[in-house]
Amino acid sequence: MNILRFIDDLPRHGALNMALDNALAFYTGKQNSLVVLRLYSWIKPTLSCGFHQKVEKRVDFESCQRYGVDVVRRPTGGRELLHNGDLSFSVSSQLRDVDFRVGEIFFNVCHVITQSLKELGIKVLIKSGKKKGRSNRLMPCLASPSQYEILCNGKKIVPMAQRIFQHSVLVHGSIPLSDSKIPVARLLRVSDTEWLQRQIDESSTSLNRILNKDVDIRKLKMHLWQNFQNIYGGTIKNQPFSEGEVTKAKAMARRWECRMLEKAP
Repeated sequence: MNILRFIDDLPRHGALNMALDNALAFYTGKQNSLVVLRLYSWIKPTLSCGFHQKVEKRVDFESCQRYGVDVVRRPTGGRELLHNGDLSFSVSSQLRDVDFRVGEIFFNVCHVITQSLKELGIKVLIKSGKKKGRSNRLMPCLASPSQYEILCNGKKIVPMAQRIFQHSVLVHGSIPLSDSKIPVARLLRVSDTEWLQRQIDESSTSLNRILNKDVDIRKLKMHLWQNFQNIYGGTIKNQPFSEGEVTKAKAMARRWECRMLEKAP
């Protein structure tokens, strides 16, 4: 039987958010049958970049400063994603409990999310397919087709990424509650920001836009809690981070920060 830990976390700065998720991935790798769902938000707008991205070539740091956007690197893969008016989540699980031939953990997380959104009255589906075209490398996460997507009316609604560690796997995702007023394309080093922003706007949506009203965040979190327990099975425990866990993560937070390189005089 799985041991389920649920963390409804406080809003935190971007680098600490990433350090905490990274710490959870290593923690679950040492705990038999433990699966952790963490829900969290961001103190200020933050652009998160995939673990293997060349951030200095991709991100316009001066533009990020003008818009008041922090830049961090995620422990998971994928591409740029702006966190501004979203509910983020992570699920970490022990590696040996997962059958990666069928992407079990990724599908389990998808089902937790899709079932929770359906219970809010939002019709969504999980679409599987192949990544297409080399030009997609220029697209940020919300405008880039991926192998498995959660869609609503043909638009990407919950971007997700994962990373496999030695003893665990971490899945990251973001549920956009409202539309950000910060144009993501202007945060990137691209030749045609207007074209790229149109692609992002046409390819993605938010819960508020779909429902035509503000999302009841408490109800959404309740559905996520219940479906996490139903789909993974086992005993669930609401266990916030301890002071010791946060202190350790703070010591590692700087490695997840991305800053503009200083120019030589």
